[in-house]
Amino acid sequence: MTDSDNAPDGLDDATRFLRALFEPQDIICFRPIETWTEGAKKQSKVIHSDMTWVSDQNGTLKVHVLRMMKMAPAKHANLFFGVAPRFNHKHFDLAWQVRKLNALWSDIDHVSTDEALARCNGAGLPVPSIVINSGNGAHVYWLLDSPYMIDDASAPPAVLTEFIDQGPGKKKKVLKWFKDETGERVELTAKGVAPKLSNKGQFAQDVLQGIAAKIGGDATHDLSRLLRLPGTMNRKDARGGKPPVPCTIVELDQSRRYAFDQFSSFAAQSPDAQRRVKIAAVPLPQPKKLFGKRLEKFEDAVARCAIAEQGSRSEADFAACALAVRSGVAKVDAWAKLQFVGKFAEGGERYFERTWARAEEKAREQKFEVLSGATKTRTKSNPATTNTAPTERHSIELSPFVPVSTTLRQITDYLVQERVIYRRAEQGVVVDGDRIGPVLSPQQFIGLISAHIEFYKQESESVSHTTLPANLANAWFHNPHEQKRLPCIALFTRNPQFVQGWRLTQPGFDEDSGVYYAGPAVAAREGTQHLDAMLEGFCFKKPADRTNLIGMLLTTLCTGKFIGSKPGVIATGNQPSLGKTTLM
Repeated sequence: MTDSDNAPDGLDDATRFLRALFEPQDIICFRPIETWTEGAKKQSKVIHSDMTWVSDQNGTLKVHVLRMMKMAPAKHANLFFGVAPRFNHKHFDLAWQVRKLNALWSDIDHVSTDEALARCNGAGLPVPSIVINSGNGAHVYWLLDSPYMIDDASAPPAVLTEFIDQGPGKKKKVLKWFKDETGERVELTAKGVAPKLSNKGQFAQDVLQGIAAKIGGDATHDLSRLLRLPGTMNRKDARGGKPPVPCTIVELDQSRRYAFDQFSSFAAQSPDAQRRVKIAAVPLPQPKKLFGKRLEKFEDAVARCAIAEQGSRSEADFAACALAVRSGVAKVDAWAKLQFVGKFAEGGERYFERTWARAEEKAREQKFEVLSGATKTRTKSNPATTNTAPTERHSIELSPFVPVSTTLRQITDYLVQERVIYRRAEQGVVVDGDRIGPVLSPQQFIGLISAHIEFYKQESESVSHTTLPANLANAWFHNPHEQKRLPCIALFTRNPQFVQGWRLTQPGFDEDSGVYYAGPAVAAREGTQHLDAMLEGFCFKKPADRTNLIGMLLTTLCTGKFIGSKPGVIATGNQPSLGKTTLM
């Protein structure tokens, strides 16, 4: 099937779909994107010259879709559209600019449409109004009986884009900016200045993420989401010669319309919402009197607010509030210093309250990430062959406000999670490849833990890093409660073992049996051909001798099944050089 062959049917389907999803006055964003794989890396390129924002008020929607469908083959373009109506034409494509939803949706990769519907049913979701075969999975939509209006936020400002020339041979720098309520230009690249979703906008986004979490949908679920337009072709890796696949409508029933409230309960399933609850529970530094270098740094930040140029004033203001929060400056004291400078003097206490709230949220988020280890990344490895340290070490804060017992528990939590130290015969042990050894002293424990955990102290806006202090190492080393939490090795072996249920162990620690197998991966095979090939070179005196040897081999696989003494084996021969040593 060629693109030209598919165009008439595809055009009608695309138009029918869009008219079901949007009202005539709604502004629809169309964005053609080429996607391909280069090496092992996925690449994409937005075809900016063919992006468009149109409505169907004059009945011209079909003409716009046809134009894009004709453009797409030559440019290897996948045709995507914004599921939520845009607030206005160009420059309104970010989540915090969305003010209306006509439907809820989810994108599920690598499933059939039947499997997608089964997942929706299993999650307690109503039957989708629209089901799409995307060519690589399924899209499901639930049309709303009335639009969900995000009316707790004012009209959003437009986001404009500039391309800054950086010299010959260099890519142009992309600069995005908007004008705030004072009319001042604010660059979105600056920290802490991007507008946030309103409460209703955030709730709608949580609902979408909760639905995705329940049915295995794609993690990209923001209000500005783009999805593939049904009736067009999925041209992933077209430049590499991969043939296009049609994106088709499987079901479209406009009579299936639902109240938004039917989906509200899914907001609680949103990982982002759950994370925000945890972040809100993180304590901020206790207010304390500033003096010395801390006071000097805060006063410098206030001075930077006073001299910052337009375009960077919001960033300077956020930085000053963030420094104050981290340093433990009381809110009332910070306002006393900031109220007469820069945008604080112009925007007043309302502007300060908004900036301070963002600074507190950012401080909590940063501390949460450090305490939970959310920012660490690790190199995965075979636990039976290496004990490689993480690419970035886990972090634990040392603070006079954190009880010692809490710090010891955080250390053990990490050791247990990452299988750094085990317990064997009531002693801490470490495994390195096929060797196991004891942890004999607090000093050895400090050296071991330093390869895995970075300890730090938060001081004003700076962070100082250190190793585990000796007093804490000694406290952990002599704490039987923490050591008993370590996974217990009942048997360390370099031979594969059959454990409960006659499971054959895999390399590493087997939680159920307590067996640590430090050898290569093995699998059982049908038949005896490999065993026969191994034993055919040995001259057994009787068939029973061969059977006894096989019993010896099985004994090594069942070591953990014996209670008390283990069986021994003696091999005898009536002359030298029969291969006894090789056999053993």
